[in-house]
Amino acid sequence: MKKYALFAGDNYYPDGGAGDFAGWFDSIDDAKRCADAKRVDYSGWDSINLVDCWAHIALAETMQILEWGFIREDKPIEWQIAECDDE
Repeated sequence: MKKYALFAGDNYYPDGGAGDFAGWFDSIDDAKRCADAKRVDYSGWDSINLVDCWAHIALAETMQILEWGFIREDKPIEWQIAECDDE
């Protein structure tokens, strides 16, 4: 079983939930490479507005978001570490 899930989409037309699923990956780096490739060739996502897209990488076992980033047409994705709500 793959360890990480990538979700991504357009803020203007999000599919929501599983509709934004982009794939399973063995590593966070593999998921990031896919997101970056989709950013360059965005025909992989049904996005009409690359100025306002997003991507999340989640741990497959719990679906906790580990990293997220905004997709900009002419810039690399700037990944951020998600904050954990452990209480």
